[in-house]
Amino acid sequence: MVVQYQGQQNGVATGFTLNITKKSKLNKGSVFQMDLKINNQLLPIYRTAFHKSIAACMKDVYLFKKFNQIELNATTEKRGNNTILMDAITFDNYKSTFLIA
Repeated sequence: MVVQYQGQQNGVATGFTLNITKKSKLNKGSVFQMDLKINNQLLPIYRTAFHKSIAACMKDVYLFKKFNQIELNATTEKRGNNTILMDAITFDNYKSTFLIA
């Protein structure tokens, strides 16, 4: 799932891209890999790039956003076409708490 937002970092307009990839493991559930980009530049993740849930990914994004003074505009959200329905529902459920807050 690829989600893009427009926003500001320290008062400067910027583009923000969140890429969450589901990596399935046989009989052990799923693992989600997360990549963050600002203006198409890949950023280092502070804790880990791998999470057990989309909610854990979004919590990491929230902490990164807060630490780097990034504000996102919810009305500029754009999603890629290859989004899995269940992942999109989970993302929407946590979006207001972690991303837009």
